[in-house]
Amino acid sequence: MKKEVCILFFMLVCFGLSAQVLTKQVVQRSDGSPVPFVSVVVVPIGGSGAGTLTDLQGTFSIKYQSLSDTIRIQTMGFKLFKESIQNILQLDKIYLEEESVEIEKVTIVVSKKKKKRNRKVDPAYLLHKAMVARKKANDFKGNASYSCTIYNEMEVDVNNVTDQTREAVLFRPIAFLFNDIDSTSLPKKFVPILFSEGVTEYYHEKDGNRKEIIKGSRVSGLEIPSLTKFTGNVYLNYNIYNNYMNLFQKSFVSPLAENSWLTYNFYLTDSVKSGDTTKYKLEFVPRRKNELAFKGAIWTDDKTYAIHDAHLELLKTANVNYLNHFEIDLDYEYQDSAWVLKKEEMLMDVYLSNKGYGFYIKKKSNFSKHEHPLEFEKGFFNAAEKSVVWDSIAEHGDQAILNSKPLLTDSNGNAIYIKMDSVMNTPYIKAIKNIGLMYYSGYYPLKYVELGPYYSLVSWNKIEGIRPRFGGATLPTLFPKTQLFGHVAYGTKDQQFKGQIRVTHFFNIKRRRYLRFHYFEDYDVLSASKNAFPPDNIMASLSRRTDPRFTAVKKFSVEWFHSWYDGINNYIRLNKEEYRPVGSLTYLRPDLSPVSLIELNTITFGGRLALDEKFVLYGFRRNTLKTRKPIFNYEITQGVLLENTGYEFTKVEVDVADRFYLGFLGYLNVVASAGKVWGALPYPMLLNHTGNDSYYFDKYAFNLMNPFEFVSDEQVSLLLTHHFNGMILNQVPLFKKLHWRSLIFGRGAIGRLSPVHQQEIILPAGLSALNEPYLEAGFGVENVFKLFRVDFLWRMSNIGPNTQRFGVNVAVQPRL
Repeated sequence: MKKEVCILFFMLVCFGLSAQVLTKQVVQRSDGSPVPFVSVVVVPIGGSGAGTLTDLQGTFSIKYQSLSDTIRIQTMGFKLFKESIQNILQLDKIYLEEESVEIEKVTIVVSKKKKKRNRKVDPAYLLHKAMVARKKANDFKGNASYSCTIYNEMEVDVNNVTDQTREAVLFRPIAFLFNDIDSTSLPKKFVPILFSEGVTEYYHEKDGNRKEIIKGSRVSGLEIPSLTKFTGNVYLNYNIYNNYMNLFQKSFVSPLAENSWLTYNFYLTDSVKSGDTTKYKLEFVPRRKNELAFKGAIWTDDKTYAIHDAHLELLKTANVNYLNHFEIDLDYEYQDSAWVLKKEEMLMDVYLSNKGYGFYIKKKSNFSKHEHPLEFEKGFFNAAEKSVVWDSIAEHGDQAILNSKPLLTDSNGNAIYIKMDSVMNTPYIKAIKNIGLMYYSGYYPLKYVELGPYYSLVSWNKIEGIRPRFGGATLPTLFPKTQLFGHVAYGTKDQQFKGQIRVTHFFNIKRRRYLRFHYFEDYDVLSASKNAFPPDNIMASLSRRTDPRFTAVKKFSVEWFHSWYDGINNYIRLNKEEYRPVGSLTYLRPDLSPVSLIELNTITFGGRLALDEKFVLYGFRRNTLKTRKPIFNYEITQGVLLENTGYEFTKVEVDVADRFYLGFLGYLNVVASAGKVWGALPYPMLLNHTGNDSYYFDKYAFNLMNPFEFVSDEQVSLLLTHHFNGMILNQVPLFKKLHWRSLIFGRGAIGRLSPVHQQEIILPAGLSALNEPYLEAGFGVENVFKLFRVDFLWRMSNIGPNTQRFGVNVAVQPRL
């Protein structure tokens, strides 16, 4: 019994002598803002100190043995803080006093000859080399199968505002919004206009599969229901441990890339001893100011060489438009033998003009409840939709946000929600929003209908003369699940009315499942690409270099469209079509007798495969936000005879588009297509190679080929465009200040045409088979005045006496 008592007494004594933990926040005395990455050292009486660093919020936790131990905090720009543990425990926070130091005048002489740093002995590069060697082992996000809970908070603010902003004509109707201007935490004064919160359960498999369930979401200030998905973490995904960080459709060189010393200079600037571990601060700056790289710092240690904290900041001189400032802060913590991401903060300062109003976009994420390693059930990640909304989000979503919201969050969410809703419900903001929607979609929304498109109200061409057009569509406020769409047009020269009417009934608007009836009777250019201006777009009238070869089309179709997941869909369509030649276009039999009408009866089955494609829904509209995965489209058309009219044939068409990111070399866009026709058909129904009759550049067409110049019954084409993202022009003194970006492209097609088709209708003058491969190539400059692209292109084959061999095309392509 005495033995047990002695052991118990010994354990209690040891417990009483064991280390305790002090947790405090370090802030500035002047404004109360946190002071991150400050060295904190505890010094026991008669002993050597152990240290740590404050995190992004200025918070630290450190062990101590006695209340008499001393805490020392010292960093550049602040006075030394030195106090006993006993006194610090009485403080709510630790306040640092700012300190300004006057120094004598110093004359700096810069030698023209730069001293080359020896990376073999430079401690900064040796530390970086050790981090790169261990990055695969430390890349928890890339190597582990895990789950976690993520709280996301996003805020959008109008910045560069002043006390006089409320009197400006633009903001006078919503002047009350600017009564509380924030001028403390960021360089520019700002006012919030959008606020959102979201909580997700995030699942990640080490082979790259990922999935999230949105458990709670609140958005105020922007009435787009599907924005719920994008408050999650799947759609803003990058990894600092990768060689390249993909942000804004650009590839930024990571400071931990294998060969990042070619892009960055590294400097070892600080160290802190903590027990037998030393923490190091590795700072870095880009070697060249215009490149897609960051300046910043990383804290690591000499045991794991993993990232503890990281700060990344984009230089203002980088070749990125509309960003005055962009920074990322990452905070990791050690859990279960792995360094996992705990906090992430992003700040963007977006502008359209340097002197005008801009926007702050702030995103904060908190990661908790990590579980790893995990083994997921078979089929857990099979669904193509990676981000789904919890079935009970309406009932329990707010509570899920409250349960996961970090205790130290500094947002005043409810107040912002109330203010945003009051602003968005004003008639003035609704009118501004409608004008913005019209600019983007072409249609101006009223209460029950939308009118447009505005760019087709008036156009002109050689056949129709001046062509006024009136059109529009109904909104869900009139018929919640049925949309009526149509237009009426009139040609002053041919004195013909044209138009269309389309009725679409949605069985599931969100999933995009509908039945559609469509009647169309108008002129069309059959060989135009899907990216070309519609024939009645005023821009088509202004930019034409040749007269269009119209075909009068009368078509009735019934279509069932079924979207299985976002980016994966199928459709089946029944068509009855009639085609008549217009203007110089003719239909002649081999005996030169005219054909006034071509009739077709077809069944078409098609689909699209675009994994991870994202959409924004607004009313009946669905606009794609693209995907980084390949996009594959296919269509099979079968012609049948009905009452001795039509043609029996089979047509198959496929195309695939993809983008390959090549790091600092830029990115390569690839578009490949193929098609084949079985059976005999008139030439308008064959595979007419897509030409361009405009001076406006068409990225899906052959820009020096005229529409209706070449036709095939089997063809393969390849379009390649490489964007250098400023890599070349950034090195040229004049152009690097302009931020112009160079590109090169090459396009080719091969095809074959069987003589059997001309037994139906012979080819008209100007249209021929593609007897030799078609090739065109060129180079261009984009980001001219941040808006325009100019291309210089050459046609390299199929050249005749009247062929245009060289051309200059332009396009309006704003780019980030």
